[in-house]
Amino acid sequence: MKVEFIFSFPLKRMHLCFMIKKVFLAIFFGIFIGYANGQQKIEVGPGPEDMVLDTLTGENRLIIACSARRDNEPDFGEIIGLKLTDETTFVFKRLYEPDGLIFRPHGIDFVEEPSGRFALYVVNHQPNENKTKHSILKYLVGGDSLKYQRAYVSDLLISPNDVAATPGGKVYVTNDSGKKSKFGRLWASLFKRRDCTVVEFDPNGEARIFADKLAFANGIQAEENKVIVACTFKEEFWIYRLSLKGQIKASEKITGMKGLDNIEFINEEEVLIPAHPQFGKFLKHIKSADNFSPTNVWKLNIYSGKFSLEIEDDGSNISAGSVAIRYKSHIYIGQVFNPFVVKIEAGGVN
Repeated sequence: MKVEFIFSFPLKRMHLCFMIKKVFLAIFFGIFIGYANGQQKIEVGPGPEDMVLDTLTGENRLIIACSARRDNEPDFGEIIGLKLTDETTFVFKRLYEPDGLIFRPHGIDFVEEPSGRFALYVVNHQPNENKTKHSILKYLVGGDSLKYQRAYVSDLLISPNDVAATPGGKVYVTNDSGKKSKFGRLWASLFKRRDCTVVEFDPNGEARIFADKLAFANGIQAEENKVIVACTFKEEFWIYRLSLKGQIKASEKITGMKGLDNIEFINEEEVLIPAHPQFGKFLKHIKSADNFSPTNVWKLNIYSGKFSLEIEDDGSNISAGSVAIRYKSHIYIGQVFNPFVVKIEAGGVN
């Protein structure tokens, strides 16, 4: 439609043409969150980078780790609950924490223990004067409260990103860099170095290197007989098969998915993994939400190795998407920085 033709109409008709064009663009190009392709955004708090689905405690809800991650944002770090029945949110009350704890959550995991209790494990980055103190915090979940239990600490936690725990008490943590400083991590990222590890804590809290030579180890899930790891660089997804003693007896690498982030199960065989296909744009997005970072969401069968691209967004709707959870007929997508979760119709995602 030519501009000259539009402006030849009377004012009301011109306005009508403009609105028709606006709706057309929204439907076909996904300009407006909340209208295009059945999408909507749900405000939860700054940086909902990771979340887990809780349908076990009698509540159908998402448990979301929110943390302000941009330098120009006010300090914020909380675990947010999103009720899936009415999409209202609340802040979990954290109880019995040690004095001086500063809460800056990153990756999380939710586990039912053999005793029937429900545990939430949280990667925490506590800012200090000279360096960040990293730890894995364990809480017991009850209603809208989190009761502090213990912290896992080790010099092996260099740059922890995500955590996965088993009902038997083992805890696995990805290090997304082998360098502690911001400059060192940036340098390693630019050259996509294989200096990342997975750290394993046994039930007594003793730490060891479980896997190494990974390129930006990111999302992780763990069961008694296997551990799976998504790497942001080198297009690698690793499956580690474990012996009865918990040692790696075989490993398998699936390639072809670029920029992987957190992993969430759809069922026993399939997982959803958001990805950052253009890491350069992701780095620009760190500075400003106005700089869009494209998001892909992959579906992977961890047994057959087959994968498919389920969601592809240029960043105007979903920017730096980091976690995707399927619940009934919708997928909920968290982002590294933007303060909302995107709810999207699942469509062809089975």
